[in-house]
Amino acid sequence: MVSAEEFLRRYNEGERDFTGINLTGVNLSGKSFNDSTLNLSNANFNGANLSRVGFNSVNLTGVNFRGADLSEIGLYKSNLSQAKFINSNLSQAKMNYAKLEKSNFRSVNLSEANLKDVNFTEVNLSGVDLSNTELMSNTNFSCANLRKANLSGLDLRSANFTNADLS
Repeated sequence: MVSAEEFLRRYNEGERDFTGINLTGVNLSGKSFNDSTLNLSNANFNGANLSRVGFNSVNLTGVNFRGADLSEIGLYKSNLSQAKFINSNLSQAKMNYAKLEKSNFRSVNLSEANLKDVNFTEVNLSGVDLSNTELMSNTNFSCANLRKANLSGLDLRSANFTNADLS
């Protein structure tokens, strides 16, 4: 397990490939990593405090965010394919243009998040709170699992729900 201080030191020294790094429980609240060369794929942020962090244009493929505080996080244009957000708080997150294919958001709070131009194809959103979230009216939820999701306050008139589970 790597501490927040150790991670920040290595990052500030120019290291950019942190594939598989274990950052369980770290507190990086308020830090900004707007760096398209930063690779955190398959990293473990289990239980971490990442509120108000900027991970814009970062490779976060397959990352584990289980139980993490991601409130007000910025994930603009980041690759989050196959990431696990189980039981995480993403309220007021800014995730415009993020790649989320095959990610797992089971039992996540996404209320008041900005999810414009996000593709939810094959994403697990079971039990997710999407209330008052900013979505494009033509959002793609094809093959997504929306079982027991809270969709109140959303304009979904043009959304694509082909083969989605809405039970």
